[in-house]
Parts: sequence; structure tokens; C-alpha cells
Amino acid sequence: MRAKAAGAWHLQKYFADRTLDFFVCCSSLGALLGLTGQGSYAVANAFLDGLAHRCRAVGRKWTSINWGVWRHVGSSQSIEGVRASIADMERDGIGAFAPETGLDALEALLEGGSVQASVWSADVDAVRRSARAALEPQLFAAVALPHIEEPRRDDAGALRRRLQASAPETRRSVLRGAVQEELARILRLSPDRVSISQPLGTLGLESLMALEFHRRIERLLELKLAKTLVWRHPTVETLTEFLLARVFPAAERPSAPSAPSLPGDLDTISEEDAMAALLERGPAR
Repeated sequence: MRAKAAGAWHLQKYFADRTLDFFVCCSSLGALLGLTGQGSYAVANAFLDGLAHRCRAVGRKWTSINWGVWRHVGSSQSIEGVRASIADMERDGIGAFAPETGLDALEALLEGGSVQASVWSADVDAVRRSARAALEPQLFAAVALPHIEEPRRDDAGALRRRLQASAPETRRSVLRGAVQEELARILRLSPDRVSISQPLGTLGLESLMALEFHRRIERLLELKLAKTLVWRHPTVETLTEFLLARVFPAAERPSAPSAPSLPGDLDTISEEDAMAALLERGPAR
């Protein structure tokens, strides 16, 4: 992060009193999307974007380009963490483009005079399918969101109705399977890889994913649940027992492993306070 940000800052100072035909900052799509495991990289590139806007505001011909993935070249081929992020992007419909395409885009952007633009290849249908309500970046607003189907309204309470129609002795397994399926969808894993006893944080569940699961399970069960749901009940097993007791208050709930405590009243804690508490605890180990 320091090399990219400090390098750009020193260059803008060095060229402050010189007239240039153009100055191009090679930023990244990661600054717009926020890729898993690439936080520092995203910050450094966001700095380039802001610096380009600052310089353009005082009349200097700066352009920042949020590049997507160049096929067969650069860090996409050589750095393991970057390859993992690219694999995530491909699952969301964002692919690589040929170097020739990138060079053509660069020429067009310099001729057009944009201060900031992103260049990336996308399977729009795949982007639509992977779009997640409330987490979809504004980046896709002009590309995919106008075409994305509205969230289904007929699934409200669907899981609750399914449980109510199930025999009492099968409700626990039905609910457990549904919880596994929803978590698997968010984590992009097959349901059989979501262990019922493994802490969800060790499976890769992050804070935003947890909030997405919270919204989804609230809708399916038509329940009002605390934002800290998965942190208070950090395994599929403990989640299932808690949710079963909420849907069927008279049902017995076996004792479940206790989770690390969070400050405040968990039923009323704000989303901001919950996030702050999680940050204080640090990542799951």
C-alpha cells in the first residue's frame, strides 16, 4: 500500500509545476468492489482515485483507471491471493480481458478525457444472478441493476410455513438443512461443506456476509432477530436450536455451546455497535 500511495504522491509533487499531456494512475477494480483479503490493496488504489480527482480539480490532466483483470499477465498470474480474489470475481461474472482490449480502452479513455473510469469484462447475466440485495456495489448500477429481477416476494415466511407443515420430530433436521443451504449460498460452498459444529468464522463468514444471512433468515422465518445472530450462535447447530425455539417457543431447546459474549443488549444493539464490537474482538481463529 505504501509504495503505491507514496509513489503517486511524490510524483504529483514532482510534476506539480510541469505541463504534461497526461498522467495515468493504474488503479484497480478492487478499489470499487472491495475484494476479500485485499483490503490494503483496495485502500492504496482508492487513494490513487482520490488523488486523480484532486489533481484534475486544479487543472492537471490526471486520469485514474480502475483496471479489471488482464488475461495472462501481471499479478493475476503470479500472486496466490490475487488469484483467489480473481476466482471469486469470476464466480460473480467478472472475467479477464485480452491485453489488446486493455490497450484500446486506455487509448479511448485518454482521448475522452475522463478523470476516472473502470475497465473490466463481465458476463452480465452472471452478474445479475450473483447480485445480492443491499450489498450490490453502486458500480453495477448502470450495468446490471436496471435488469436484475426484483427479489422474490413470495418467499417471505416460506421456511416458517415449511416447518409448520413438518412433523415435530423432523423440524430440527429441516431447519438445520435450510440454515446450511443459506450459509452455503452466501459462502459459495456446497451445503455438505458447511459443518454443523464448526464455527462459521472459520468457514470464511465475514461481517457483511453475516448481515446478509441475518436479513435472509429474518425474511424466510418472518422473525425479528438481533443483528448479532451468527456471532451469538456461531455454529449451524447452535443457530438451529435458537431459531427452532423462536419459531416454536414451547419446543425444548437442548443446551448448546455458548458463544463469546458481546457488550450490550443483543436484542437491541445497533448495527454500528455490533460491528464495532466485532472489530474489537478481531477475526475468528
